[in-house]
Amino acid sequence: AYVDHRGEETELRVGDVIVTLKHSEGKAWATYICGGRSASFNTDPTKCGCGDGSWTAWDGTTPLTTGHYYLTRDITAPAGGWTLKNGTTYLRLDGHTISSNGRVFWAYTNANLNVCDHEGTGKLIGSGVAGEAGGILRTSSTAKVNFWNLEVISDATEAKANNGGLISAYGKITMHNCTFTGGKSTASGGNVYIEGTFRAFDCTFEGGESGNNGGNFYIAGGLYLNNTTVSG
Repeated sequence: AYVDHRGEETELRVGDVIVTLKHSEGKAWATYICGGRSASFNTDPTKCGCGDGSWTAWDGTTPLTTGHYYLTRDITAPAGGWTLKNGTTYLRLDGHTISSNGRVFWAYTNANLNVCDHEGTGKLIGSGVAGEAGGILRTSSTAKVNFWNLEVISDATEAKANNGGLISAYGKITMHNCTFTGGKSTASGGNVYIEGTFRAFDCTFEGGESGNNGGNFYIAGGLYLNNTTVSG
């Protein structure tokens, strides 16, 4: 459908996607509806990532496995994080926070982890595991991870994780409209350590600290940033 209102905008909604047409500029882009932090992506036409399926309420008292889950309250992860492998997991934070005295997620062999938030207030907070990679998220080389509309924060008073104070990216990692703050590593990559592929769209990275190389990023793989701010 097309409506000619030159100099104006027309919004067309299909499912959970709003397509905005800017007639005076001849542009169109998709706005993906994720609640308070809806994001516009010009180069990565991906849905919110929350998946389709039968959703299961989850309060963190049972293991996180493959399937579709929505969080019902703020929870604390085990120190080593939830280990996921050989399947696809969708998790909606629904405005809640997952905290950990160590790591939150360990995306292991052939894991496909998708975490999103519809409310715009969902957070992942952790301090890392001493001597291990990935303060909040650790991935294997065969893992795929997508985050949408999250705040990813380190509350470590001193560095614990060796590589990647927030994330160690050995697999294929894509972040959409997220904020990453305060990662600390004893070795490289204060916020993110990359040996796989790491893509960030409409994100902010700030305040990373490392003992050796890369306050925000240590890059030994592929890094792609679109409309993303890196500071500190």
